[in-house]
Amino acid sequence: MSSLRSWTWRSIGCLGLVACFAGSVLGAGPVGAIVGTVLGESDGNEPIPVPGAAVWLFQEERSGQEFFAETGTNDKGFYAFESLPRGQYLLVVSADGFFPAAAEAGVRPESEVHRDFLLVQVSSPAIGACCLGEPNGEPFCAMLSHDECAAEGGDYFGDDSTCDDPDLPCHNAPPPGEGACCLTSNDGEQFCLMLTGEHCEAEGGDYQGDDSSCKNTDCPPPPLGKGACCLTNDDGQPFCLILTGKHCEAEGGEYQGNGTECHDDSCLDHPVEGACCLNDGCHILTGESCELEGGEFLGGGTECTDDACVDHPLEGACCLPDGCHILTGESCELEGGEFLGGGTECTDHACTDQPLEGACCLTNDDGTQFCLMLTGEHCDAEGGDYQGDDSSCKNTECLPPPHIGACCLGEPNGEPFCAMLSHDNCAAEGGDYFGDGSTCDDPDVPCHNPPPPEEGACCLTNHDGMPFCLMLTGEHCQAEDGDYQGDGSSCDDPGNPC
Repeated sequence: MSSLRSWTWRSIGCLGLVACFAGSVLGAGPVGAIVGTVLGESDGNEPIPVPGAAVWLFQEERSGQEFFAETGTNDKGFYAFESLPRGQYLLVVSADGFFPAAAEAGVRPESEVHRDFLLVQVSSPAIGACCLGEPNGEPFCAMLSHDECAAEGGDYFGDDSTCDDPDLPCHNAPPPGEGACCLTSNDGEQFCLMLTGEHCEAEGGDYQGDDSSCKNTDCPPPPLGKGACCLTNDDGQPFCLILTGKHCEAEGGEYQGNGTECHDDSCLDHPVEGACCLNDGCHILTGESCELEGGEFLGGGTECTDDACVDHPLEGACCLPDGCHILTGESCELEGGEFLGGGTECTDHACTDQPLEGACCLTNDDGTQFCLMLTGEHCDAEGGDYQGDDSSCKNTECLPPPHIGACCLGEPNGEPFCAMLSHDNCAAEGGDYFGDGSTCDDPDVPCHNPPPPEEGACCLTNHDGMPFCLMLTGEHCQAEDGDYQGDGSSCDDPGNPC
């Protein structure tokens, strides 16, 4: 907003502070208001109200969002912005025939701040036809003021004379494609020059069209330039906000230029690096690379100073004589232990040379039993029957599975249910056995179980705001506040939104 603050303006200033009681804004708590009157100079006489003046209100908040409101003055030059949250605001006023003006105002809860403006009239010099000579001797006509014409060495034919007057010796039309060009000086003040469209664009101006005239052009105040700003969250993930270039720079972001927009992939090519604390010290990495290395990312733009990782020691499994403990590497060393690395956990076999194995009885597709040497965890994952650490397939007889079938049992509340058991186990439970090979989903079994509810893809969000997918029932997905994609849908579906 620096260009707005540098405009030439005069403000009467704060005329008073009157207590008022306004309502709340979107639950933001007590609020205040900014009111005032816009007056204009009138050829040396008393200032007069300026009706229809445009009044803009801006506020850039720390969150990166910008508050904007707009209103106009009534026939008495009065304007008002009500129900404003606490904060510092910038007011900009613009009206035809006057220079724009700007002022700042601080709003406190339950207060009314007055900001009145006295606008200065725009005094444009009279212009007329000016005959100038090209180096090739061909004269041409330009609409200039008397002083501008004299400075260019031309012949001036009077105020309000025109270049299309056939009585002029250079009654040619202005050079093709020339018109009014609105430009901004270094201090933010607007002015107009007659230029070609190409020349105006090269100067960064706002071209008003071929044959337009500075005499009839009111150059408006420059708009606030905004565009896409690539930032990084605490986890090192890039995200995009629409900000001014100055605000983006203040937030440590990468500004993509005025008028650019935020898209899904706007900032994917702009990963921001920062300090990453690993076991061997600090390294400059992206957040994603730091996470893959098992480190702790300190945020985009952070640096590896001498003490960057001092307050961020990584804990992990530490093997001591009495077993495994979660400690920092330094604490583990002080205890005389062996540190297994940051992020490691104390599993059952964390401090052994390798996980213990034993005999695991498994069943192949034709029902025959066979034995493999596996860890207990691996055996359970395969649906096998683990015979214990250090057991051996050589000394293990894997018994064939017993014949099982549907067994109807009774709950205490009287509701029957079905379980797949052997004949002997069913009898031991006091149930009714329906034969080897019978199943609980057989409708002829009086206690047959209904089919399990259908599952489908459920889109959920973790604590870091990242989406992930699980196969759940619709009811389970709803209980987890997820977005259910329908029965039979799959997390592997390319069209799955998560």
